[in-house]
Amino acid sequence: MKINKLKKITTGAALLTGLFVASVQSTFAMCPVCTVAVLGGVELSHYLGIDDVITGLWIGALMVSITMWTSNWLRNKKWRYIPKGAAFWFIIWVLMTYVPLYQYRFFGHNNSQLWGIDKIIIGSMFGVVIFALAVVVHNWLKARNGDKVYVQFQRVIIPVSFLIIGSVAFYFITK
Repeated sequence: MKINKLKKITTGAALLTGLFVASVQSTFAMCPVCTVAVLGGVELSHYLGIDDVITGLWIGALMVSITMWTSNWLRNKKWRYIPKGAAFWFIIWVLMTYVPLYQYRFFGHNNSQLWGIDKIIIGSMFGVVIFALAVVVHNWLKARNGDKVYVQFQRVIIPVSFLIIGSVAFYFITK
C-alpha cells in the first residue's frame, strides 16, 4: 500500500517537473537529467524496499534541484510580484513535498525513526546538504578549470555520485 502511494506522489511530481521542463528555454544551475535521476532514485529505492532514510536522501536532493530550477527560471522572467529567491522557493518545495507525505501517513511511525527523528525527514535533511555540497564542488571544479568542466556530464556525475555515496553510508548506518 505504501509503494502505491509513493508511486502516485512521484508520478505527480514527475508530471509537474515535466511540464516545468517543457516550458524552460534556458540553461539552469542543475540540468534536467540530474533531477530525473534523483526522481528515479526515489521511485527505485521505495520499489526495492530500501530504508526510508535513503529514500529521504534522494527526496532532499530533489527538493534542492527543483528549488534551483524554479529560482533560476523566475530570475529570467520580468514578473514583478513573484518572489525569485531560492530560500522562498525551497520552503514552498519542502511544503509541497512534506504535506502529501504527511497526508498519506509516511511520517510518524515508531519503527521508522533514526536518532529520534523520522527517517524520511532526517534523510531529506542530509540529502539537501549532500546535494548542495555537490553543487558547490561542481562549481568550484568548473571555476578552477577556466569555467570548463573536467569531464563530460560532470554536472550530473558529481551530484549523483555524492548521493550514491551517501546512500551507501546510510545503508550501513541503518543496518
